[in-house]
Amino acid sequence: MTPGSGERTLPALFEESVSKFPDHPFLLEKIDGKYRLLTYRETREYVLRFAAGLVSMGIRRGDRIALVAEGRALWVIAALYRRTL
Repeated sequence: MTPGSGERTLPALFEESVSKFPDHPFLLEKIDGKYRLLTYRETREYVLRFAAGLVSMGIRRGDRIALVAEGRALWVIAALYRRTL
């Protein structure tokens, strides 16, 4: 389904927000003692790059992966990637 089609999943809501608020703040993460802000648009770019990386490794829709990481922006990016495969 496309954004605005009535689907109310987190990835669908995220895509809707990217189209409405591309340059608004979305994620704030502390890295090496400094805070880094990501906008909706920047986060979407990371999601697409993350998904492309998985596809390049042979991961396809329906495959299962595990993510081992600290509680960081990567968790949000990984949760949103499935919409792009």
